[in-house]
Amino acid sequence: MIDVFAEELIRLTELPGRLPRTRKGKTPHPSSIIRWWKKGVAGVKLETIIVSGERYTSTQAVQRFFAAQTAARDAASQPAEQQKPTAAARRRTDRDAERELIRRGA
Repeated sequence: MIDVFAEELIRLTELPGRLPRTRKGKTPHPSSIIRWWKKGVAGVKLETIIVSGERYTSTQAVQRFFAAQTAARDAASQPAEQQKPTAAARRRTDRDAERELIRRGA
C-alpha cells in the first residue's frame, strides 16, 4: 500500500519518462503503465492511489512492482524439481504411490 506521506508520488502520466529505456531506446508506452495498474504482469499489479482526482503511484511502489514481477518470473523459470508441487501434483503422486502399493500387495 502506498504511504502518501512517506513515499515519492508520481502521476501515472509522468511515469514512462522516469523509467529506464527499453533495449530499443524507447520509454515504456503509457498504455503499458495503465495495463500494469489494471491487469498486472505475471500476476503482479502496480499499486496506485487517487489524489485530488488524479491517479498516482510512487517510486517505491514501482520498485515493489518490478521486484515482485522479477520474483514471479524467476520462480516460474526454476527447474521442475525446485518448484513447490501443486496440490494436483501431490494428489497424483499420492494416487500413484497407492496404486503401486496395491500392485505389490501391500
